[in-house]
This record gives sequence, C-alpha cells and structure tokens, in this order.
Amino acid sequence: MLLSALVVLGIITLAIFAPQIATHDPNRCDVRHILSPPGEGHLLGTDELGRDVFSRIVYGARVTLLVSASALLVGLTTGVAIGLVAGFFGGTVDFLVMRFVDVLLSIPGILLAILIAVVLGSGLVPVIVAIGVFALPTYARVARGSVLALKEEEFVEAARALGAGPTRIILRHILPNLIGPILVLATMDMGTAALTTAGLSFLGVGISPPTPEWGLMVNTARPYIRQAPHAIIFPGMAIFVTVLAFNILGDGLRDLLDVKV
Repeated sequence: MLLSALVVLGIITLAIFAPQIATHDPNRCDVRHILSPPGEGHLLGTDELGRDVFSRIVYGARVTLLVSASALLVGLTTGVAIGLVAGFFGGTVDFLVMRFVDVLLSIPGILLAILIAVVLGSGLVPVIVAIGVFALPTYARVARGSVLALKEEEFVEAARALGAGPTRIILRHILPNLIGPILVLATMDMGTAALTTAGLSFLGVGISPPTPEWGLMVNTARPYIRQAPHAIIFPGMAIFVTVLAFNILGDGLRDLLDVKV
C-alpha cells in the first residue's frame, strides 16, 4: 500500500508541476526528429509529429487526473444523494429510483460512456459527464445499502425521537457514517475512471487532439508500433501504472478502514 501511495503521489506531483517537469512544449512539433528513439534531447523519444513523448506523458497525467477526479465527483455526489433518498424514505421513492439505477446497470459501462460521449461530442466536459454517469449506479447502490442498515440503528431512532427531521438525520447522522465506504470506493474507481478516459480517447470519442492524453497517444502511435514502439509503450505503461496504483491503494484503504464495498 505504501508503494502504491507513493506512486499516486508521484503522479499527482507530475500533474501539478507539469510545466516545471516537462522538458519540452508537449504540442511542439519537430519535423527533424519524427519518431526518434529515446536518447539525448528526448528522454522517451518523439512521436509521429516529432513531439516529445516524455513531456506529453507528464501533461497527460494532468488531463487524466482532472477528468477522473471531476467525473468521480459528479458520479459520487449524484449517486450518493440518490442512494440516501431511496434508502431513507423507501417505498415508492426507493422503487422508482432503484429501477432507474437498474436500467443504468443493465447497460455495459463502457458502452454507456461511449453513447453519452458520442451524443455530447468530444472534449473534457462530455468525457467527465460520460464517466460520471457510468460511475453513478455503483455509488447509489452502496449508499442505499448502507442507509438501509444505518436508519435502524439506535442513534438514528434517538435523533428521530428528539424531533430531528429527515434532512438533519441524513446529513448529521447517516452521511458521516458513509465516508469510509465511499472513500474506499472512490479511490478504487479512480483507476477505472483513468482507464475509461484512455479508452474513450483511444476509440476517438474522448479527448480531442492535440491535447496530450495517454489513450489518444496510444491510438495515434498504433500505425508506427513496429517502427517506433516507444511511442506506444510509454503512454501504455503510464496507464497501466496509474490504474494499478489506485487499485492497490483502494484495497489497502479498505483493509485499513475495515469496510465492505
């Protein structure tokens, strides 16, 4: 867990200090060094337009973390709110809300994200919305399940007996008890969101060029995999390491906090 936390911290550092860490302008083309191998002047080589791969990976960390964190924020806040309302009030509200969630769950996640991205178009905001909707059902189900157990606890009954209204009970007594499971789930979902971001860009419905994004870098380097394998290996490794680090960190937090998600 410690190693994964250090890797995640390193990725965050790359994203924050990208202008200071990058050795070149990520979008600067150099026709004299197209598909150059790693070496002097270009630490990880150049791509099909002569752009520095290392610099594009560094700036790509910023794009990946921004999209992933924003998308999870959308899915988390919306999903938790839906789950809280459905679980606390039950009855018809619970039935209608959870049937909507079931409809979303019945559609393969990546297919749902692609559909939303295609409808809204390419760019940062459509990708954030697409991944946020993709993540929403999971948070709704986790929040609802926790609320169904918590609302029968004695401290909730005591608050209700003292005259506390539904809003106060939800915000002051139930929501704080959801922080552990939601935090663990969000950490693990960061890897999934990063992978989905790369997948959408790879398929051409995500981030638009020339924005440095890892999935887009892998896609544009595909035709040159034999001639310049470094152009596809290094961004692919960035995706792999990021997803693995967040997944391991999430597993470690789950064991540390002893929660079930």
